[in-house]
Parts: sequence; C-alpha cells; structure tokens
Amino acid sequence: MLGDRAESAAIHKVFETLPILYNNKWKYGHTLGASGALSVMDAVQILMTQTVPSIPYLSQDSISAKIDTVMVNATGFGGGTFSLILKRNQ
Repeated sequence: MLGDRAESAAIHKVFETLPILYNNKWKYGHTLGASGALSVMDAVQILMTQTVPSIPYLSQDSISAKIDTVMVNATGFGGGTFSLILKRNQ
C-alpha cells in the first residue's frame, strides 16, 4: 500500500493533467516476476486497439481514445522498480 501511495503521488506531481490509469492485477493476480512483462503486453494491446479495457469492479466502461504513449510502472519484491514508456509507431 505504501508503494501504491508513493506511485500515485508521483503521477500527480509529474503530470499536469491526470492520464488514464489502468491496472491489471484484477486480471492476473499476483504474478511475482512476470508482472512487468504482463503489464508491457497489456500496454502494447492498448496501443494497438486504442482502447483501455474496463475494470470489472469499477463502474466505468472501456475507454476508446487516441493513445500514442503508454507508461508501465512495475515493482519487484526486492524493491527494484522500473518505468517503461512505449510510443505507438505511426
């Protein structure tokens, strides 16, 4: 939870306008070392389809939008973190 709060605070500090946020833990559960790779896979799918899927426990529909850039944040149990920015090939 502390890491989630820190990530949220950093996103609010860096971005003037809050971006569309998405998580996939509801879909995959705790995947340990595979979470970063699965998040990148989902990010590529979002770029390809131009759609952010709905999250079942939230009352929002899928979001269709012009999406050119996606950022993936991932953290490992050892404390290692990474942020990867993917840009759509025009």
